Amino acid sequence: MIHGFHRDLQPIPVLDAGDPATLMTHEPSKLMRHWRLLSRPQCGLCREMAESLEELFGIEGYVLEWVDVDSDEALRVRWGLLIPVLLDERDDPLSITRLDPDSVSRVLGRAPKAR
Repeated sequence: MIHGFHRDLQPIPVLDAGDPATLMTHEPSKLMRHWRLLSRPQCGLCREMAESLEELFGIEGYVLEWVDVDSDEALRVRWGLLIPVLLDERDDPLSITRLDPDSVSRVLGRAPKAR
């Protein structure tokens, strides 16, 4: 099973995205977004992207699933030279190599926190 990470970047089980009850945040009107961070073991830039995401946007409104880009041939061919890559729930890139705060802000509907 693939695990997600949150807050202190420790693994947590990823909930079943097909179950609507698992997609709800604390606010019933908002869906929890399921994003994938394509990475490799020991990838410093990948950890940096995840830390920047949490620092700028907190942990509300999304679940971050870490995926080893080499675990899937299609992912490796398409994204392997560009990691880290943050993909949204449709597998569209939100950020490539460095976090793009503007892209994430548009999707979450809120501005990043001031650094």
